[in-house]
Amino acid sequence: MAAGMEPPASIVCHSHWTRDGSKMSKSIGNVVDPNECVKKLTCDGFRFCLLREDLLHSDGDYKEEKIAAILNAELADTFGNLLSRVTARSLNPDQTFPEFHTDLFPIHPDGSCRSRATKEDYELLEKLEHLPELVDKYYQDFKPYKSIEAIMSCLRLTNAFIQQHEPWTLVKNPTDENRAWLDTVIHVAMDSLRICSLLLQPIIPIFCDRLLTRLGVLQTERTNKHLKMLRTQLGNQHSLRKLGTKDNVMFKKIKI
Repeated sequence: MAAGMEPPASIVCHSHWTRDGSKMSKSIGNVVDPNECVKKLTCDGFRFCLLREDLLHSDGDYKEEKIAAILNAELADTFGNLLSRVTARSLNPDQTFPEFHTDLFPIHPDGSCRSRATKEDYELLEKLEHLPELVDKYYQDFKPYKSIEAIMSCLRLTNAFIQQHEPWTLVKNPTDENRAWLDTVIHVAMDSLRICSLLLQPIIPIFCDRLLTRLGVLQTERTNKHLKMLRTQLGNQHSLRKLGTKDNVMFKKIKI
């Protein structure tokens, strides 16, 4: 006001951080050094854990063992294992973003005799369809931890989708229909990874850049207007596009 500027309409104040349940203090010597955290957890890992655990309404508590467990479970396992599965040469020998076959997975459940999609499969697609809107709401409300929770929930459902349809079994019986269904299963999983990575770019940009590059997503295809599921887009440019060649290991497990 003294500077002649309008005061802000609202102010967002973050909470404090404790360490192992105690207030940080130089005299006690339990202060967390962020530079050391970046060395141990990587820059993206540290960003992820801070935004994952920090709440506006209560203090966050920094515990190294808990942080390592979260990063290993969510970035290394949930994200990493899903990517490894859909890009494995045993399941995806051509290393492409495969086609989605609507005769085996109709856009809407219609009782088609050829459909191999289950009720749970449609529930996954519905969650992915509404995920961008939900995540945007949480970002606008300054609740990135809820955005992360919603995204990780979709990724866990996608891992369950892969587990249910067992693409490693389909590849052993390569009929034309099994091959088409295998492509469809991998397509859905890859599209889930693509959408979730796009939404997490503000939180873990380096990680998401590497993952999107591995999926063959161009730099010009990483904005909010690219958040729709590919199966709903006529003539989408991803089908049969070659994947990137970067390493599948997006995040190495943390050892404390």
